[in-house]
Amino acid sequence: MIDKSELRALLESTAGGLECPLPGAPDPRSGAPPPSSVHVARGWLPEADVQAVLAQYDADGDGSIDFGEYARLAADGLLLQGRVAEYAAAFAALDTGGNGRLGPTEVADLMRGLGRPLDYEALVALMRDFDTDASGQLEFGEFLRMCRSFLSLDEVRERGRGGGGGGDGGRGGGGGWLGW
Repeated sequence: MIDKSELRALLESTAGGLECPLPGAPDPRSGAPPPSSVHVARGWLPEADVQAVLAQYDADGDGSIDFGEYARLAADGLLLQGRVAEYAAAFAALDTGGNGRLGPTEVADLMRGLGRPLDYEALVALMRDFDTDASGQLEFGEFLRMCRSFLSLDEVRERGRGGGGGGDGGRGGGGGWLGW
């Protein structure tokens, strides 16, 4: 059984649940220290998101996730698949201002490059939905939350390298933020 705090850890993990974003922790496979640019503390996912996932997948209403419920959660693509360093590299490539945050222009450029251009209202809505600290920019944890919601690491990496894109964000078609 997975309780709410364990569910939070899984949802904030990467590599399909194998890599938990603990600052300063060595790579579990190689033992190498994490890149200095990777500073993702636990708790980047808002409580409301964790509660919503628990409510959606806790079919028996016992306040925890059993194996069958977890299998459905994983099959629905709610776990980040890449490694923290991969997300950090993609984030850095998108951060054209070099300030460690993605501003609205950088987010608009990302979406346009993915073949999903946003009008002003949609961009404002996206920033409002994912900018949890209301800073006007997306920090790395907020970017991870956006990736978990509707972007695949592959398409973000491709866009960070200057490629175009499109498709469904690697989420299996439809759904996701604004119906993507």
